[in-house]
Amino acid sequence: MDKAAVLIKSGDVAPIVPPLHVNTDTWVLVKPAKTENTQCEFYITEMRQGGGADWDTHPGCEHVYFVIAGRAKMCVEDEVFDLEPGDCLLMNEGVRHKVDVVGSETFRIAVVFAPGRV
Repeated sequence: MDKAAVLIKSGDVAPIVPPLHVNTDTWVLVKPAKTENTQCEFYITEMRQGGGADWDTHPGCEHVYFVIAGRAKMCVEDEVFDLEPGDCLLMNEGVRHKVDVVGSETFRIAVVFAPGRV
């Protein structure tokens, strides 16, 4: 990164629907291809009622989820976690995981991948 800091305004970022996700919007705020950093990626993700993500893995990077709002069940390998606001879940690299929204409130999370992927 040539500059000491980069400001990303979330309102200027169009949401995407990630692969294997349903009723979900994700705002990709920090990613090596966008900001030239290599140490992490940062997303805000919203999963609406009936939303979630099917089984997936992310080789080569750890995941951190911080729950801002809503509730969900997160399956990580053979464990099930009931996530609610204020919870932080760290997953090791390459583990299988899936998520299902619980209830009618939108499940809103901050997501970090480290190191960043291209």
